[in-house]
Amino acid sequence: KLSAIGTAAHMSISWQQKNTAGLAAPRLRNGDRSGFEKREKRRNIRQLQAAISQGDLELVKSILSSDFDVDFQYNGQTSLQLAVCQGLPDICSLLIAKGANVNQTNADGNSLLNMACWRGFTEVVDLLVNNGADVNSWNESGNTPLNACAFKGFANIAEVLLSAKCDINLHNEKGHTPLFCVSRAGNTAMVQQLIKAGADLDWGDLTQKTPLMVAAEEGHLQVVKALLAGGACVNRQSQQGRTAAYEAASCGHEDVLRELISYKADAISQNHTGAAQILIQSAGCNVNLADRTHRAPIHAAIRQ
Repeated sequence: KLSAIGTAAHMSISWQQKNTAGLAAPRLRNGDRSGFEKREKRRNIRQLQAAISQGDLELVKSILSSDFDVDFQYNGQTSLQLAVCQGLPDICSLLIAKGANVNQTNADGNSLLNMACWRGFTEVVDLLVNNGADVNSWNESGNTPLNACAFKGFANIAEVLLSAKCDINLHNEKGHTPLFCVSRAGNTAMVQQLIKAGADLDWGDLTQKTPLMVAAEEGHLQVVKALLAGGACVNRQSQQGRTAAYEAASCGHEDVLRELISYKADAISQNHTGAAQILIQSAGCNVNLADRTHRAPIHAAIRQ
């Protein structure tokens, strides 16, 4: 009997061992450790980004006390991207201290610094720059952080970038430099800021239009004065043979035209009678100089 009992017990134990092994084996075979780790990362990042969205600094600190990759993306963005876009410098600082990459980009090629510049978040920009962000990073349109400041008119942020020795003359895919952008926008203060920092006054875009030409075209008298005082070439021509004087006259900006003529501008084909009269009355103006379509100022005056 004892032998029978012992044999039965042994068989029972053996059966349990076999079945336990049989159950454990599939878990080991099918259990994807990397998948588990990804799920854990996703859970951590989801909690972290929820805390960032709420601006809850203390909760962010608590979550970051765990060990995980803070650059892991959730819903297509990293935690630092979210914090930057919401303008949260304290949280950005925590993430950077945890090892977040300050030079990461989004799907459009915008760097974190570019995003912060577009939104006007000076403290975040300063933080990123001081932690090694690339001040000359391009997005898919070729716009740099300084271009973003020029488009938006953020002189204080531009100063941060200029102090960090960004390349002031980098241009986008249209050939527009920061100076070109602020000249077109009529931002005299930023024009003076960029001139002082050494911007190329005569850089031409893809059509060889210069900051002076675009300022004249838009009728920005004070910008025109600043560019001329800075040494911009008054008679530079675009691919179409047009000068700043042509642009001013063709748009009817007589005050700008007078200013250009005072710097001995040559007039090329004008589109307004009043402008043509100014040209004829002004000393030092060549009223017979034609553009590349062989039109002189008198032709435009007749058309009026």
